[in-house]
Amino acid sequence: MCNVIASPRLQWAAAPTFGGEAPFQMRRTSTLDDIAADVPLSWRRILLAISSYLLFFTDIPRSGYGFRTIPYPAVSTHKYSLFAYNYRIAKIHRNTTTGVFAGFNGSDSAISSVPVWAYKFDSTSVGLRTFVHQFDPSSWDPCLAYESTCASQTLNISTVFAMVDAVVTVIASQPRPVAYSVQFLLVDHIDHIFSVGMFAPKQWRVVQGHLFHNPTQDSICDPTSPTTPHFCHLPWSNFQHLGAGLSPLHEIADYVRAKAQTYSLGPNQTLQVAVIVSTPGFIRDAGGIADASTKFYDVVALFRVQTCDNATCTTDTVEDYRFEGSILDTNSLMWYRTVRLLRFVGQMYNICRVVALFYGCYTVVRSEPQYASVSARVLATFQLGLRIPVQVVIYGSWLPVLLFVIAHTIDSTMLYTDIYTRWISVLGSASLSPIDIVQVLSCHMRNVWLVSLVAKLSLLPASIDTQRVHGVLGVRGYVIILASFLSIFLDTRVDAIRSTMMQQVTVIPPSLHFALLRITTSLPFQRNNNGIWLDFKTLVLSGFVVFLILRVKFKHAVLVPTSVPHCVLIYSSSLLFSTSWFGAILDPLVDKEGRVQSVTGFHNKGRQSVHSLMNLAWMTDPLLYAMVRWRSPAVYLYKRIGTHETFYHPLPLKMMAKWKDEDEDMFALVEKRPFVALSWGDQIRVE
Repeated sequence: MCNVIASPRLQWAAAPTFGGEAPFQMRRTSTLDDIAADVPLSWRRILLAISSYLLFFTDIPRSGYGFRTIPYPAVSTHKYSLFAYNYRIAKIHRNTTTGVFAGFNGSDSAISSVPVWAYKFDSTSVGLRTFVHQFDPSSWDPCLAYESTCASQTLNISTVFAMVDAVVTVIASQPRPVAYSVQFLLVDHIDHIFSVGMFAPKQWRVVQGHLFHNPTQDSICDPTSPTTPHFCHLPWSNFQHLGAGLSPLHEIADYVRAKAQTYSLGPNQTLQVAVIVSTPGFIRDAGGIADASTKFYDVVALFRVQTCDNATCTTDTVEDYRFEGSILDTNSLMWYRTVRLLRFVGQMYNICRVVALFYGCYTVVRSEPQYASVSARVLATFQLGLRIPVQVVIYGSWLPVLLFVIAHTIDSTMLYTDIYTRWISVLGSASLSPIDIVQVLSCHMRNVWLVSLVAKLSLLPASIDTQRVHGVLGVRGYVIILASFLSIFLDTRVDAIRSTMMQQVTVIPPSLHFALLRITTSLPFQRNNNGIWLDFKTLVLSGFVVFLILRVKFKHAVLVPTSVPHCVLIYSSSLLFSTSWFGAILDPLVDKEGRVQSVTGFHNKGRQSVHSLMNLAWMTDPLLYAMVRWRSPAVYLYKRIGTHETFYHPLPLKMMAKWKDEDEDMFALVEKRPFVALSWGDQIRVE
C-alpha cells in the first residue's frame, strides 16, 4: 500500500512503513530536510551526474548535427572518392649467375620478406588468388587459400618471386582475356563474426585478367585495341581526380606505361605486364533513409622481365604494383537540413528541460525560510537537482528521444560508412588520430537513443493497474550508456579475424559490355546490413554481455521496477521512468544497515521524499507539464477519518480508496481543485 504524503497545512503524517503498522509521529517541518535525510547525496553520485551532464550538453559540439559536407573529394554529382592508393608491394631481382634474390619496397629500400597480408588477407589479393585457384593452385602455399594456418606472418622474397611469376605465366597461357565472377567473405570487424548464413559479410566482384607485351609505346587503354581492361572506361581510371596524388601522371594506364619504360631491356629480354582488374557493383547500405552505396575497386599490375634463349625463358625480375580505391554514392547532403533541425530541436528541448528542472528546484528551495542568502539557495538548488537520477532526466523525455532516433535513422548509413572508411589503410596498417577517436565514439554512441526508445516502447503494453501494483519496470541506471559504449568495440576492426576467403568462382563472358553492365548495376542481394541494422546487432550483443556481467558476476537485476506516485500514472506518463529511478549500474539494493532487501522494500524507504523528487522530475519536463496545464485535471484533498491527516490525490474517492486497498469510509473529501491551481510546493507533494 502506498504511504500518504501529508499536506504542509497539517502537523501529523504517517511514518514510512517497512512492514506492519507504525505509530503516527510528528513530521519534520522542512521538505528539504526530509529529502536530505532520506535521499543521501554521495560524492560519487555528484561526479557521475556532473560528468553525464557535461557529455550530454557537449554531444552536438563533439559529433556535429550531421554531414553538412562530405569529407571526401567529389568525383561527380553525389559521388565521392573515399580513398585512392597506389603502392608497390615488392620488386624482386634474381641474379642470373648466383641465383641470389634482391627485393625492394616502394621506397626502394631493401627487403627480405613480404607480409602474408598482401597475398592472403588484403582485398587486392582476391584477383590474384582467383587465377591461382582456377589454373595453378599448387604454385601457392595452401595457407594462402585458407586451407591451413600459415607458419609465418611473412613470405621470403624468393617465395614471392615464384608466386608472382606463376600468376603471370597463368594469364599469359590464356589465348584471350578471361573474366570471372567471384564471391568472397570480407570479415574484419568483431560484429562480422556473429553474421552468419545469408547475413554473412560477402562481396561479389568481376575479375578480369589481361596480358600486355612490352607496353612502353602503346597504352594498355589504347582505344584501338580489341581488348582493353574495363576500368579504362570508368571514371576512376584517372586517379588524379580521386586525390591519389599521382602527379604528374593522371591515368592509371599512363602510370603503367611509365613504369614499363623504366625497365632497361637487354637484347634477349622481354617485358610482360599482367593486369588484373577486380571491381564489384555498388553495395547499398540497408538500414537508413539516406542512400549510401560504395564501390571498391583495385588494379594489380604484375611486371615480369624474362631472358629468352631459343625456346627457354628465365625470369629475371618481377614487380607487384597495386592501385585501389573506393567510390561513394550518397544523397546525405539532401538530408542535412532535416537532421540538423531534428537534432537542434532535440538538444534545445533537453537543455530547456534541465534548466526547468533546476528552476523548479530553486522554487522549492526559495520557499524554505532557512535558505535566506543567494549562495545558500544556489547550493541547495544544485544539491536538490543532483538528487534526481541523471539517467531519468536525460533519457526520460520521449520527444527528444524520438527526434534523435529519427535523425539517426536518416543518416546512420552514411555515418557508419564514414566510420568504416576510417579503418581502411594500405596493407592493414590502420591508425586513428585522437580527433578521429573522439568523433567515432561520439557519433557511434548515437545509438543510445535507440536503446532508450526500445525501453520506452516496452512500457506501452503495461496497464496503469499493473504499474500501480508492481511499479514501472525500467532499465537499471547507466546500463543503457554502457550497452551503447560496448557496442562501439563490436564495430572495431581486428586484424586477427580478417578473412577474404573465396567462396565461389564462376566463369563469365569476357565481354567489355557485360563487365561494364555488371559493375555499374547493383544486384538485389548485394546489400550491406549497415545503419540501424548494425546498431540492433551490436546493441543486442553488447546488451547480452552487460546482462551476463550484472546477473552472473554481481547478481544484479538489469530491470528494476520503480514505484511511482499515483499522479505520475494519472497526470503524466510512465515513459519517463523507462530508465529506473533506483539502482546504479553496480549498486545492490540495500538499506542503510547494509541488508539486502527486495525491490519493494527498497522502494518503501523514505517514500515521501522520493515521491516528491519524482513529481519534481516529471513536472519540470516542459511537454508533460504543458499537457497538464492544458488539460487542467482535478486534484482532490482528502482527510483520513480519525487521524485528521490530509493529503492530495489525483483520483476520486472510490477509485482512490480502491488504489490504496482501503475502505472508502476511512476518508472524507475536503475539496476538489484544479491541479494547476495548487502551489508548487503542494503540487510536488501530490500522491
